[in-house]
Amino acid sequence: EGQGCASWKIVCETRNYDIGNLGANARSKVRRGLKSFEVRPITQAELERDGIRLNRETLLRQGRSIGSGFDAYWGRYFSALAKAESADIWGAVFDGKLAAYCVGFRIESVSHLLLLRSSEQHLSKYVNNALIFGYLKHALSPAGVSAVSFGLAPMQGEMPLLLQFKES
Repeated sequence: EGQGCASWKIVCETRNYDIGNLGANARSKVRRGLKSFEVRPITQAELERDGIRLNRETLLRQGRSIGSGFDAYWGRYFSALAKAESADIWGAVFDGKLAAYCVGFRIESVSHLLLLRSSEQHLSKYVNNALIFGYLKHALSPAGVSAVSFGLAPMQGEMPLLLQFKES
């Protein structure tokens, strides 16, 4: 009693992270994703224009609810991100629009990846694979952090496809 629950945390500590660090299956998905999307840091304007839509799509896809103050909450969140010096905001862009974005916060020598949101329309083109690869390659470069954390186990129970993606 009072001991909490079993959990896990995935951390990548591979310095100079590159395509060769991936297994064959993950490497194939990343290459295919990189052919379709431009992966790069994104502007505040891009995030404000497309971020709420991507949040909504992701949460609905995961079976999570959308509250009445959803748009206002995320508008405030995006405004706060603009002021956070430790925030890294990256996106995968397709035809000038965000297809996915991620947010990491640097705390000391670790980047904690807190958000990954994406459009269902682009999942089959491996948008998340391309985005996470691009972010990891940047973050774990010689001038970057020493590790990237993908967070703890989901609180809503096991999500096998999410775990499989994080482990790849």
